[in-house]
Amino acid sequence: MIDFPKYRRHGAYHWRLFEEDEVYQDLVRFICSLPNSKCRILDLGCGDGVYVGQLALLGHDIIGIDGDSDAVALARDQLAKRSLTNAEVIHASLGQFANSSPRAQSFDLVYSMDVIEHLPDPLELIRVATQFCKRDGVICIGTPIFRSEATVSPYHVKEYTKEEFGQLLEPFMDSLQIHCLRARREHGIVIEQGYMCGIGKPC
Repeated sequence: MIDFPKYRRHGAYHWRLFEEDEVYQDLVRFICSLPNSKCRILDLGCGDGVYVGQLALLGHDIIGIDGDSDAVALARDQLAKRSLTNAEVIHASLGQFANSSPRAQSFDLVYSMDVIEHLPDPLELIRVATQFCKRDGVICIGTPIFRSEATVSPYHVKEYTKEEFGQLLEPFMDSLQIHCLRARREHGIVIEQGYMCGIGKPC
């Protein structure tokens, strides 16, 4: 994974984005719209915890994991400020978390936003999501859509076209759908179809 120093430099910046930026609000609300009723949720790569917090506020029981200790500390602080006792954040890599419960399929919704593009082995994320999602549950993986080599973030290992993303997810997810959303990309420009979420059930 490429070094990601933003949390050390900028603190819990996703929480500020959620307060200030309607484009980012749309992404968070999209995830919040996926559960139809109270359920158990897993966030793979939760960062500073804004998705975790918003889902917890809706009454869901949620666990977030992240390998960045700064992000985990910020997430715990933000959740504690809001007294969200139905949310937990764990400091662990994908592999560490998977090995702690190798047969668990106990979550109704497993999602990961803005993570897969940072990973040298994207299949690890998809396998962990499949491992922890119930057979009748839902997996959602979100990532920016590749536009050109010139616009790829220096923090990203790879950005995917819709076709590449579909081919990556299809072997692991049944009834796969790719939903496109607007996103704020380089220089603050809003791209109407700048972000995609692959949604389906585990195979």
